[in-house]
Amino acid sequence: MEQIDIFGEARKKQSGTTKKKDEKEVVYVDGLEDTLLELENLKAQMSDLEAQLKSISDIIKNISKEKFVELYQKNKINPNTFYIKDGRGCVMVIPMDRYITIKDESRVDDLIEKYGEDSVTIDEKFYFNNDVLDRNMRVIQELISESKDISNDDKKNLLLPERKFSITKGFIDKLGRFGDEIQNVVDDIQPVISLKDCGGKMAEGGEVADDFIGFIYE
Repeated sequence: MEQIDIFGEARKKQSGTTKKKDEKEVVYVDGLEDTLLELENLKAQMSDLEAQLKSISDIIKNISKEKFVELYQKNKINPNTFYIKDGRGCVMVIPMDRYITIKDESRVDDLIEKYGEDSVTIDEKFYFNNDVLDRNMRVIQELISESKDISNDDKKNLLLPERKFSITKGFIDKLGRFGDEIQNVVDDIQPVISLKDCGGKMAEGGEVADDFIGFIYE
């Protein structure tokens, strides 16, 4: 009796009815060519414009930071909001008493070493460790420190700390004491300095966000 490879036969049937992996249906739509080509062209233009915008924005950011430092060194006080102008071109520079979040704890030690303990604010909060809390829900109403039903390890780990570090409020107003080093200090503390277009909608009473350019530090 002839032995039939049922798996082989099944594979033959399947291979005869299935399209090749890369074979796809093509649907032609008359009159759509110009639109499709225009889409490709616009996407290419947007990519080029975004690259140009970033390049120009970086130039404006660097100049704005330089002028902020120069004004600070000249007047010995925080210049606050000021304008940079040339002809009809104008940008508004807005320093704020806010700072980029410090995510690297090693930077905290470096900043404290350079600028003192009061340069960094530590916001520390504690949260219940839910795993430990669930395991001990029955006895949690008792005074934890006196309870004999909770292990010493669970007592130690019941609360989880969360620490956030930030430059202390008001530090931007104290930069005058650093003299020629202000530029380096500004790079260290990274204050929020926003840039806005001082023409266009803003001049006509539009929303502030309408003319937002970017932040010097991001």
